[in-house]
Amino acid sequence: MTDLFVSAETPRSVESAILEFLQPQTQTQQQDEAAIPSVAAELAKDLALLRTIFSVVNQPLRQKLAAALSGNPIAAELLLQCIESGVPAAEILRDERLAQQLAAYNEGFAIRVASLKSALPQATEDTTALTTAVLQRLKLGEGDAEMGKAVFKKHCIACHQRAGEGNLVGPQLNGVGTRGAARLLEDILHPNQNVDVAFRTSVLVLNDGRTVSGMVRETRDPQMLDVIDTQGKTQAVQQQDIEDRKDSTVSLMPGNVAKLLSEDELLNLIHWLSR
Repeated sequence: MTDLFVSAETPRSVESAILEFLQPQTQTQQQDEAAIPSVAAELAKDLALLRTIFSVVNQPLRQKLAAALSGNPIAAELLLQCIESGVPAAEILRDERLAQQLAAYNEGFAIRVASLKSALPQATEDTTALTTAVLQRLKLGEGDAEMGKAVFKKHCIACHQRAGEGNLVGPQLNGVGTRGAARLLEDILHPNQNVDVAFRTSVLVLNDGRTVSGMVRETRDPQMLDVIDTQGKTQAVQQQDIEDRKDSTVSLMPGNVAKLLSEDELLNLIHWLSR
């Protein structure tokens, strides 16, 4: 089986379900994808398990699983509930065939799909060439772990933690190497494709007309909220000062990493994270 797992902490019950439905490790990506219809039929029985499966499979399998679910009105309802909860992210609705099939069921579905699509950020640039180049260089044994760690300290440490270094604004990165290089590149270059609800951003409109955006966290004081921006900086906001709150499907992580890092920096970072 190909690059399916997000981390070593994947629950054993979930891992067993994936292994049961998506073939042994000796099978090819094409054979994995051929099993998707039966996966959809079984997983549609359990919303929680379905969300977890979406969170641990890679993008090609995620798209095919969604397409299989969309073919049945009951399964399609579960798929929409998953998307509305953030896993998979609404980015998956950029596939017009999927969006149109879901919207065709009834007016309620159409309204929900339109609402999800209207909140999508501008499409990210095509990073296929960059991804291919980095993966090819990794296969050739290129990459410097120490330089990759330096990239992490410069660009990532404000929000992420690994081996006790950094901050826990975003997900901690211990064990992420089990995802495989392809999935790591996907998560880094396209952070809005699979945003956990806990790490989505919000926009707060304040009584004085100002807006504050970032990841919102409750504090020990019920009258206060902390808003964490893309630099990992925290701003305290009083609840009474908030006029409106608009939750987004966008990740706190910047979507322009391909422009922030050179190919060499990305290569070294993936090499270090994969250790």
